[in-house]
Amino acid sequence: LSCDAYGPTLDCIETAIQTLRKYGLIPLDRFISRGMPLYNTILNLAPVQPLETYTLAGANDLEDLAVASSAYTLHVKLHRISLEQSVKMGGSYLHRLHKLHASRTEALKNILDAKIFPHVARPYCSVEQRQVVNRAYSLAAAQVFHHASPGM
Repeated sequence: LSCDAYGPTLDCIETAIQTLRKYGLIPLDRFISRGMPLYNTILNLAPVQPLETYTLAGANDLEDLAVASSAYTLHVKLHRISLEQSVKMGGSYLHRLHKLHASRTEALKNILDAKIFPHVARPYCSVEQRQVVNRAYSLAAAQVFHHASPGM
């Protein structure tokens, strides 16, 4: 049954998960997997508490939930992850989060690094004009590179 009507907090859900473990109701993915009420309740909290949701998923090795909630972590500054959170989520989930952020930033840089395709000179677009446009694009791309983040 869905517990959404009660509006549980992430702390309350975490306590419930610890209770499931305490009473031997494992593996947890039997109760918290895609399409199940508790999974949906936790995922609904991800936009508001992205890092906390990802940490909860990592701490309980809930891969599907971690993947789904990781999309909401793209605006989180990774240097703000506390030691407690990093230990709680585990090394592999922390590493995956860092990899996600790095690959997203790198993908943005690769998109911006694409050169403007040259075309045949036309009366309204000379070689000099193309060079001006290419320089302007390069300067704009460099500025975006400087401020690039995974959420862009």
